[in-house]
Amino acid sequence: RSGINAEWPLRPGNSLDISVISEMKFLIGVCLLISQVAGGPPAEWSCKSLSQTRGSLPSCVLSAKASNDVWYITTQKDASQSGSYMCSVPITGAGVVDTADFYLQGSFDSPTDMSFAGISFNTDSSSSGNFIYFRLKSPAPSNNFVLGNMQRGITQTQKNFDATAVQSGRINFEIQFEDNNLEVYLNGVRHSLASNYQPYYTEAGAFNIISANFRGANYKVSGLKVCTPVICIAPDGSSIKGGDSYTDSDGKKCTCKASGQMECVCDIPSSPCPGGTTRWTDPETCESKCVRGPQYCRSSGDPHYKSFDGKYYDFHGKCTYQAASCGEFEVYFKNYDLIGRAPRYTGRIELKFNGEVFSIENNYVAKVNGQQVQVPYVKTYTNGDRVEIINNGQLEIRLYNKGRNPSVRLRANNAGRYINAEMWLHGSCADLTEGLCGNFNGNPNDDLIQNNPNVHGETYKEYDESCPAPPKPYHPCDDIDNGHAQAEEICSVIKGSPFNQCDVDVGSADGGPLKDCMTDVCYCFIDKSCACDTLDGYATACLNKNPLLGDVKNWRNKITFCPLECPAGLAYQAEAPVPQPTCLNKNPKQEGTERGCFCPAGKLLQDGVCVDADQCKCIHEGVFYKTGDKVKKEKSTDCDSALIPLLPFDG
Repeated sequence: RSGINAEWPLRPGNSLDISVISEMKFLIGVCLLISQVAGGPPAEWSCKSLSQTRGSLPSCVLSAKASNDVWYITTQKDASQSGSYMCSVPITGAGVVDTADFYLQGSFDSPTDMSFAGISFNTDSSSSGNFIYFRLKSPAPSNNFVLGNMQRGITQTQKNFDATAVQSGRINFEIQFEDNNLEVYLNGVRHSLASNYQPYYTEAGAFNIISANFRGANYKVSGLKVCTPVICIAPDGSSIKGGDSYTDSDGKKCTCKASGQMECVCDIPSSPCPGGTTRWTDPETCESKCVRGPQYCRSSGDPHYKSFDGKYYDFHGKCTYQAASCGEFEVYFKNYDLIGRAPRYTGRIELKFNGEVFSIENNYVAKVNGQQVQVPYVKTYTNGDRVEIINNGQLEIRLYNKGRNPSVRLRANNAGRYINAEMWLHGSCADLTEGLCGNFNGNPNDDLIQNNPNVHGETYKEYDESCPAPPKPYHPCDDIDNGHAQAEEICSVIKGSPFNQCDVDVGSADGGPLKDCMTDVCYCFIDKSCACDTLDGYATACLNKNPLLGDVKNWRNKITFCPLECPAGLAYQAEAPVPQPTCLNKNPKQEGTERGCFCPAGKLLQDGVCVDADQCKCIHEGVFYKTGDKVKKEKSTDCDSALIPLLPFDG
């Protein structure tokens, strides 16, 4: 522009006079105006296409047809009317209702010069309303864009504006009229002067495509769409406009959605959480807090327990005991007496949720309410809560509820006559859980009631027909000549490769993983294979801290006396992708790797058997059905071998 220093941009030592500063202010103002781009209709308004005529057409309209959201309109001058008369095509669309507030968008296109075409809005049945029209392909940019009002089709007042974009003969426009405030956008840019115009008519009305009666016109209108606010009824009976919201007594932000229904969700704080924690919000109560990652508890071997906080202890009760709890669910470990004396072994994990009992047992048995079911088993409740029993190398139960992914993950590592039970509990359960696995408060020293394993275990005894008190603890190596030394020599592998990469304390002969290993070996009369349960549990604890230690995943290759026997047709893999492909989910999205028994590549797991895809059966909630069968639930479900995807886990 003239007046801007020829040395622009400024170099050191150049001066800038006041006239240039004025030019800069002008340019900055223009840039700010152009940057105000329309954002489309308000959120949660209901949008409809305007593609139908409404009522009869006046004689000035030669033709008005809509095809694929494009109107083709031809008009002629009505000699009986003055030049200030507006030739109107009344328009509507499926589901369109008259409303005072609206958002309207579309584009005008004219092949001829000086076509006067536009839209009337808030228009009543006598063609009285507001209008906006354009002098398409006008020779000059001035006074080619008009806002005004008409009564019975006759222009009453109008205000002219300049709009360079109209000269091309095509103009995209957006109009929003809400709470008596007008916003106008041309080609995506807010027209600030037009947006300050105050329309005369503010009551609910309809829309017309209009053209001036100076002469005939030939033009098209594309993409006409009107969006209007829906009205929702709040629980107290009040009316809420679409997109508006309020906070209810539970702290939830309730928003009127385009469906006409209120949707209440928690207003999650934006503040960051400290390192090592993530934010979790209870979708029911909106309680929001920073929580630790899932914590790990296990029962292995004879059995030895490791609490969430890292407390190691032995407990030889042979009943069913609560291992953990968190509000609406509890987890139980069932112990068995296999040899008529200590040690005892864990044989079953139970999840109690929503009045049902889901369990996994030794020998890859899954049950729901005591009845054996096929795996994978998926139960989805009407509120979105979900329970899965799957085989990811070993049987697992996962519960998804309250926005937790998952709330708890349970794994039964099969050992023939018993299992090594593992649990990962969501961080939101910290300080709330009770049971054999402790209180999850970060302090291992307060995990046991009276710091006594037997007192603690008996406190959480659940039920059984015959459930005697547990024996007093003793060390089986005391009964074997040189038993402690022999067992420690076998179990010392936990201190060597590949376990020496782990950031997990191995303990000593007096406590921790090393003692657990020695106890198991002595119960087996110095059989080294009895060390494997502890070694596998130690590997899991290690990988919980660092899942990238591939050598630890492959520890059975190094410790050759610990092969894992798998069911026929399956083979042990140290790093198999999970979830494992099944007939229910043939191509799952990989979420990680796991150790266990898996099908060969190309085969699908169906209830513990590896099959080809054409051998798959239809399964619903753990029951097989024939193709074409229907399951009568809340809704009729056709059996079409449909896939029901399994949810990922973050524990």
